[in-house]
Amino acid sequence: MTNSFLQLSGVTKIFGGITAVNHLDINLPEGMIMGLIGPNGAGKTTVFNLISGVYKVSEGSILFNNQDITHMKPDVIAGKGLVRTFQANVLFREFTVMENILMGCHLQTTTGMFMDLFDFKAVRRSREKIRGIAQDTLEFIGLTNLDDEFAKNLAHGHQRILGIGVALAAKPKLLMLDEPVSGMNDEEKTEMMKLIQKIRGKGITVLLVEHDMRVVMGICDRITVINFGTKIAEGTPDEVQNNEKVIEAYLGADK
Repeated sequence: MTNSFLQLSGVTKIFGGITAVNHLDINLPEGMIMGLIGPNGAGKTTVFNLISGVYKVSEGSILFNNQDITHMKPDVIAGKGLVRTFQANVLFREFTVMENILMGCHLQTTTGMFMDLFDFKAVRRSREKIRGIAQDTLEFIGLTNLDDEFAKNLAHGHQRILGIGVALAAKPKLLMLDEPVSGMNDEEKTEMMKLIQKIRGKGITVLLVEHDMRVVMGICDRITVINFGTKIAEGTPDEVQNNEKVIEAYLGADK
């Protein structure tokens, strides 16, 4: 596959002699929604941690937007536009919805800590810009009417949406979603699917890990399947669903 926006080449991760990810190749074109699936313990979250810089790569390389990010720190990677969410809701629970979104805007801040002590015009402009980004983000994710609500008081589905909003506030070029519909009911899952497609509509590339096959097959353009850290299949949803190795290793577990 050509024109890769995100490219993993021979990526390997070894923990104490155990190979968690084994020479993994992934090519994700810009503007696509790609799913990364596999049985429990297949190495999906490890792959996310390697891409985002949480874990260090043992072998191989990772390119994002034509830049080698293999050995970069997580904050540097995020600053380049590769932003991720986590399985659990990582929110400031005692902060309001708006305050959480504002925290996600920190990558857009252009003024330093010293300047922020003073009411310089540049600081005021920066604050106005960030406030505008936050308001636009809240409107985009549909939580404007809850802007003053504390995060801890939100329903689970709204907390999941807020987590994505915090990530969107950082203006990602590629958004990595780790189990975005975890714990949701069917109605909430449908709304999340619509939101993810809406995110792609903004020109943001999406890579997601998800166990719910209805969600994965319903929104992904391509799917990569791994088992024991090794890629066993890749293709369209139809191709993956009909792949014997996938049926045996993953989908077959539900039949």
